[in-house]
Amino acid sequence: MSTFTAIQDDPSEDPAGACAPFTYESPSASPLAPALPEKRVRKLTEKVMAMLGDTLPEGPGPLVPEEPVEQELLPVTLRIRIRQAIKTVFNSFSLQRTYYGRPSRIPDAEVGFGEFIADDFRRKGTAHRHPSATPEARFEEDIISPYPNTSAFLFNRWFWNGANKTKESRKDLLKNVLLSDRFDPEDLRDVNFDRLDDELAQNPGAASDGNGWDSDTVHIDVPTGKKETKASRKAAAARRRRFHDSDSEEEAAAMDSEPSASRRFAVPGLHHRKLCDLVVEVFSGADTDELHMHPYEEHWQPPWNDATTERVHGEFYTSRAFLEADRELYNSPPEPDCDLLHVIAAIMLYSDSTHVAQFGQAKLWPAYTFIGNQSKYV
Repeated sequence: MSTFTAIQDDPSEDPAGACAPFTYESPSASPLAPALPEKRVRKLTEKVMAMLGDTLPEGPGPLVPEEPVEQELLPVTLRIRIRQAIKTVFNSFSLQRTYYGRPSRIPDAEVGFGEFIADDFRRKGTAHRHPSATPEARFEEDIISPYPNTSAFLFNRWFWNGANKTKESRKDLLKNVLLSDRFDPEDLRDVNFDRLDDELAQNPGAASDGNGWDSDTVHIDVPTGKKETKASRKAAAARRRRFHDSDSEEEAAAMDSEPSASRRFAVPGLHHRKLCDLVVEVFSGADTDELHMHPYEEHWQPPWNDATTERVHGEFYTSRAFLEADRELYNSPPEPDCDLLHVIAAIMLYSDSTHVAQFGQAKLWPAYTFIGNQSKYV
């Protein structure tokens, strides 16, 4: 209930008093006021719920059972190796795969929903990777390189950790170095720590010598601006031959002192690696279960009637080049005394220019190597 005061302009018109209060009952406060009807909320039907629901990603369907096929033996001179087309069942997205020959395994056949989540969510614990996808083990020698032993590594790590030594540093020295099971004072004899510090300072991010990495010196010819003639080209070729035959410093100095259209400079410390070593590391690592060893064709069946299937392209191991290379490998003679699985290792090379810094014109042109047997969504 609310109380208001009425005010009139002329008090003489109201002899009883111009400021007499009066009361006014609001409809919401009155117990006799009718309540407003509640709005009816319709429940969503199953059809509407199906439209709002999101279809979760899934892998391919199971393989269709193989039917026995009788093959007539042909003469040896006319015998051709023919592989049977093995298809999978259509999944909920109407996708079907066609393998040429029964695959030994399908990496994404029995994957969970967590395999389709980005890596940053996996790190938060919302999903887990395949049990076999554990970090690859590394040798201790590769980890502590260039230190000759673990004792030298522990001692020098304590020395360089922290500029000002405190009581906590003393406890750390006692617990993690002197009393460690991996520390032996005899291992520190004849260790040149000054040389190790210089080596780490010159190239702190050097790749380890393991896993096929190697380091060499590259020679680059830089033009001097002098005009090159036929005689100078012959003389330069002769000097280069002498330089390759004799790698002595005297020969290199004599070559640089002679007048030429270009001068050769040595660039040491170029780290390189063979592609075969890279393939061995990838196909023997912890993520081997995610590699597709067998290429396939993928088709989509439209939902309307009398519609032919359409070819789906999305991965490198579904391309025509991969299928042709796999067929050529299958028809090639097998290796003697080898019963291992023969598969294609797809190597994709890519290069593009990139800026080194945010300001300036300094650029690099790095080369990248990708393995085509691995999905681009991994």
